[in-house]
This record gives sequence, structure tokens and C-alpha cells, in this order.
Amino acid sequence: MNDTVLLVYEGEKTEVQIHENMKSVFFDSLTNSTILHAVYCGEIYQLYRQVKLDADLDLLELLRERNSKNRDNLAGIERKNISQVYLFFDVEQHAPNVLSADEIQKMVNFFDNETERGKIYLSYPMVEAVRDCMKDEAKCHDSCIVKTDDNVRYKAFVGAKIDFMHIKKFTRDDWLYLAYRNIEKSCAPSINQ
Repeated sequence: MNDTVLLVYEGEKTEVQIHENMKSVFFDSLTNSTILHAVYCGEIYQLYRQVKLDADLDLLELLRERNSKNRDNLAGIERKNISQVYLFFDVEQHAPNVLSADEIQKMVNFFDNETERGKIYLSYPMVEAVRDCMKDEAKCHDSCIVKTDDNVRYKAFVGAKIDFMHIKKFTRDDWLYLAYRNIEKSCAPSINQ
């Protein structure tokens, strides 16, 4: 089996910046794998419904049809050339097609294997959450939790913070700190968000 990994992102801007930076910081030395990326340019709920309704749907063709940049990134690639597919999307609770919690669980179970339909990773409330941290841990503890009702304005909220503004400039230490802080936040007790 080929060792070609396909990363599918919801959007073209932040997700691709993260991809490019993490690739240069962590993965440039990898020689055994080819890492490709494509953007869906839509919500995960749209993709889920399309794939669920059509078991024979070719994900690569769908991606090529949805975005002209995908045609270049995926030129000459067929599904049989891909060993793993990872899907990175936002939860998008403000979207018109949002699923219930039970339906989201079914979707996660549907996209549960990177060697089949793909393995999904959901950002809550959106990908910008990865940089929603302060370098001062004490400040982060008090200000890095956002109530669900506030997440419609979340992108602007995170954009106003200055500690981790420029994804293109993140270092290995920045990523390790952000990973640690995000794991810590995900393990924190729920406070009626």
C-alpha cells in the first residue's frame, strides 16, 4: 500500500496556514510519507450527508469538483493511491445544517477509520480554538473558556488576542505549548458552557 496521506480541511485559510506551518516545523524530515491536502470549502455536515447517501462516491473527485486548487494538489492521484484520509472540520453549531449531539456522534462513528472513509477530527467551536491561549498560564486559565452562546463571535474574539496571532510564525515550542494547553482545557471539568 502507498504511504500517501490526504488531509481534508474545511477551509482554505486558517487550516492551510496551520498545515503549512506544522509541516515545516514537524514533518519536513519525513521521507517515507507523502502528505497531500485538499479543502472541502463547506461544513462537515454537507460532506457527511453526501458520503452517507452515496457509498460509491469518490472523495477525490468530489474534492476536485468543489475547488480548483484541489485539482492541482490532487493531480494524478486516485483513491487507491491514498493510504490514509484525515478530515479536519469545525463543529459549526451556528450552521443551518447543524446536527444534534446524537447525530454528531453517529457522524464521528461513520468517519472512524483513516484507511476507509476517513478519520474525523472536529474543532470546537472552530479551528481558531487551537490558538486560544495566553502565554501567561494564569491569564489563560481565567480567559480561555468561551460560553457556547458566545461562539458566533468566537473568531473575532480569538483574533483580538495577541499572544498567538500569526500562525505562519509559530515555532515548535509554540505548538507544543498550545497542544499542552488544549489538552489541559479539554480535560477540565465542564462549567455549563
